[in-house]
Amino acid sequence: MLGDAGRFGVSIISTFAPVSDTNRLPRMSTQAQPVRIFIAYSTHDLAFKEEIRKGLAPLLWANKVTLWDNYDLPAGIDWDAEIRRRLEEADLILLLLSRDALASKYFYEVEAPIALRRHKAGEAIMVGVLLRPCSFRHTPFEFEQYEMLPKKGYPITDSHWANADAAYLTVMEEVDALVEQINIRKDDPFRDPMVYIKGGKFDMGDVFDEGHNWEKPVHQVTVSDFLLCKYPVTQHQWKQIMGNNPSLFKGDDLPVDMVTWNDTQIFLKKLNEKTGRIYRLPTEAEWEYAAREGGKKVRFGNGKDIADPKEMNFNASEECKEPYFVVGEYRGKTTPVNQFKPNVLGLHDMNGNVWEWLEDDWHYDYESAPTDGSAWIGLGGRGTKRVLRGGSWLFHSQECRAANRLGHGLTGGYSIGFRLAHSLPY
Repeated sequence: MLGDAGRFGVSIISTFAPVSDTNRLPRMSTQAQPVRIFIAYSTHDLAFKEEIRKGLAPLLWANKVTLWDNYDLPAGIDWDAEIRRRLEEADLILLLLSRDALASKYFYEVEAPIALRRHKAGEAIMVGVLLRPCSFRHTPFEFEQYEMLPKKGYPITDSHWANADAAYLTVMEEVDALVEQINIRKDDPFRDPMVYIKGGKFDMGDVFDEGHNWEKPVHQVTVSDFLLCKYPVTQHQWKQIMGNNPSLFKGDDLPVDMVTWNDTQIFLKKLNEKTGRIYRLPTEAEWEYAAREGGKKVRFGNGKDIADPKEMNFNASEECKEPYFVVGEYRGKTTPVNQFKPNVLGLHDMNGNVWEWLEDDWHYDYESAPTDGSAWIGLGGRGTKRVLRGGSWLFHSQECRAANRLGHGLTGGYSIGFRLAHSLPY
């Protein structure tokens, strides 16, 4: 028998695991796979775990879920490595919460941190199941911010319930709804390419003092954690949601272009209805923070200070020579979104290829700009124009700088695409 350190887990394996091959673009699944559930519990709560497992049996027999219980660990296996693996693979993580669970060092150091990290990154859904009364006041996990079962807030052992069966039935119904939610999200073409961006403070604007007046004044902004897509929306992804392709240059792995700002809003509405998520356009502050690899003083969105046509898709012809670019090939068209190496955050094409629509209204400078990373809407802005970032295949290196910004009418779309963001939790 394992001690509490090895017993605090039951798991299911996940299709939300990150894609390690950057050359692989997401494709919609053709067959629904069982949702993989990990149940983390203390040995002192074994009876509760068994009741929950019994309640999940109909989902198991219907092949809607698969269950792994650490009681099934083969003799001699490295149980710690196996539990970590199962946690990293889970679609749905149920943390069975009680005083004994919170007293477990393994829970504190391994299971809860992994579950919370994967939940924040959108790789899995984590929920707490309140078994017995316990306080989270001095814990670092802030479970109250996340979904808790039963949703009425009463522990399974509370006298609120007519009997234990009523409490367990409520939990099972809520888990069933989460399984359906996960199955909807498995058809999400942006599930794999979303990258977790850790927030922080940075100096936003023309930190090299070489740009336009609308890149000034340089001002400090604090950006919250968020998710950003590895690359601009591809034509394959666009067609999955919209059923058409407005692009001038055709190809599934090319970014969609010829997109108006109004087009992006229709796309977002349909995508969010389909996936149950709340995707959005990035804010200006989020985009620049990510392009500059977490706010570093770098000129371009690939982490470099020199624009080289071997490393990004822009107009590298000699006619508009700048000291910070290498003269070379001008391709005259878009390129596949993962053709060039990403920056250190894993983001491709943050400079060149296609301009990217952002959420903010166009303002002529940064006077009175928000300092919390939010979108700057109204307050003297031009509501008939929105912000573009990143430059494109058509433009020179100056326009492709991470600090450069452009205001554009809502109905224009030549050489323009977009990239998706998502707030946390995912």
